Amino acid sequence: MGSQALPTFQLPFEAYPDAMSRLQCKVANEEAIASELEHLISTRERLKNTLVVTEDGVRVKSGTKRQRDRVLETGDSASSDAKPVRDKVQVIICSRTFSQLNQYVKEFRKLGPLGESLKVGMATGRSHACINSAVRSRCSSNEDFNEECLSTECDFRQDVNPLSEASTCFPMDLEDLRAVGTALCSCPYYATSKNIPECDIILAPYVSVFNKCIRQAMGLKTDGNILIIDEAHNIVSAVAEAQSSLISAKAMAALKTQAASYLDRFGSKLPEEQKFAISRVKNVADEQFQRLTKNAKSVVLMSGTLTPVEEFMRLSPFSLEPILHKSPPVFQADRFYASVLGAGSFKFNGTNAVADEQGEALVYDSTSRERNREMSALCKIVEHLSTVVPNGMVCFVSSYKFLNKFQSVFEQSAERVRVLKNKQIFFESRGSSDAVFTDYSREALDKGAILFAVYGGSQSEGVDFPDGLARLVLLVGLPYPPDSEKLQLRREYFRSRALQSDLNSHQRDIYAKLAKEMRTLLCYKTVNQSIGRAMRHKDDFAAVVLLDARYNDKAKHSLLPSYVRQSLEGCRHEITLKNPVESLMRNLKSFYQLHVNTN
Repeated sequence: MGSQALPTFQLPFEAYPDAMSRLQCKVANEEAIASELEHLISTRERLKNTLVVTEDGVRVKSGTKRQRDRVLETGDSASSDAKPVRDKVQVIICSRTFSQLNQYVKEFRKLGPLGESLKVGMATGRSHACINSAVRSRCSSNEDFNEECLSTECDFRQDVNPLSEASTCFPMDLEDLRAVGTALCSCPYYATSKNIPECDIILAPYVSVFNKCIRQAMGLKTDGNILIIDEAHNIVSAVAEAQSSLISAKAMAALKTQAASYLDRFGSKLPEEQKFAISRVKNVADEQFQRLTKNAKSVVLMSGTLTPVEEFMRLSPFSLEPILHKSPPVFQADRFYASVLGAGSFKFNGTNAVADEQGEALVYDSTSRERNREMSALCKIVEHLSTVVPNGMVCFVSSYKFLNKFQSVFEQSAERVRVLKNKQIFFESRGSSDAVFTDYSREALDKGAILFAVYGGSQSEGVDFPDGLARLVLLVGLPYPPDSEKLQLRREYFRSRALQSDLNSHQRDIYAKLAKEMRTLLCYKTVNQSIGRAMRHKDDFAAVVLLDARYNDKAKHSLLPSYVRQSLEGCRHEITLKNPVESLMRNLKSFYQLHVNTN
């Protein structure tokens, strides 16, 4: 192996040093790659990292060519009728949405000769792939499409070979499959399903991989293959959703009554294990994931915001230690600025920025964020930021209820009139379309704009705000999730796992921390996802302002990305408690003058 020549290729761009060294390391240790079971990767930059991950998968396949091209002869090896069966190792890349999967297709097309030698397929559902307008007009859900497709004679299904052959010659995204399928009168769903067994790379949405029935129906196999999970910060909820079904409160009540009746009648005759299973609802997301990946060659969890990692560490089978790789930021430290704003006497340019002469802490939690004092403070701070931040700024708040309340207050305020002299104003609405982002983007790059949005909403995940689209991200409050019954059940499950004697002390500690800090971990995962909307490449520059005194808790800073912690530590001595707003504005002005003039 040491003397074996490694495959070579040319990237269509100059790769970041960390990504290239990781790739070279993987190629040099190809046998180790094939045996890895869990590999958590946290990356800082999405666009160029996509292609490097693509290359990782390609190099793994190329490096294990001897294994995957092993031919199993059937019958008499000398017979001309003997048919070779290829033992193919496939790379399955799954992500949350088809738009994210389409990005991989675009990157595969840049691979040149190496990419041309690979068969790339996309696992699509009927609802996304259907090109029969009559069927589409009668369907509104996945179930409708499945039933209608199976019961309808469709001309597009008669001969799928033309599209099947075309899509293996050239990587196609979902839009390509629909357009070419329409031109060739070939159904994209049946054409792509037919190609799955022969594909080298398969792109699939979460549900196609995490739901066993859908996975089997589409012919997807994780056993012996390499599974790459993009946007892995969503994995716990994605696995849970894929294993869940909607059930009405009435049906739940009936089920509860029947279970109680069954236990009363037969409880004395049932083994303890069965009684336990009937009487409790257990959190099964991690068991489902471990079953799914048990026999995979390698599993890669990839995201720009896996921090904090505790929630994901439990997904690894405890028989193996996961490999945790955190890529350093691709940008220089001085291109990013972070600061906490949450206490002190709030004055700016000689005027009160907040009606608080005593310098009380600003806290935007559920009990205080809608008070006049906090609303007034936010209006004034937004106004002052609008005078120093170039182009676009994005402000995230904790809920749509609070966003609507703030919008009502802000639109009646004097601050709004002054903000409009510098920037246009946009508000996200629940279920808002891409039109808000499009309009905001246009204005941000022109006169300047502010977008008010919600943590976990349509603008906080999967949306890039590079360059002038987000020169500042303002995070208002901490988005702690409600202490719902579902969350309580998860904590109860973690507590029970922490007491299991078959786990070692390190494993029990992980579950104990999850039981104690689950709400905090989920909160900071959302915070980090929102922070990550900015700083999208090495030449980008942006600032983040954390508006809430609770962000001053240094014990929680370990839950933030390293580059945010570093910046917070650096600016801690620069912000004076006597007048933090004025200190912040002065620092931001210097930061933007430095980078606007040099970019």
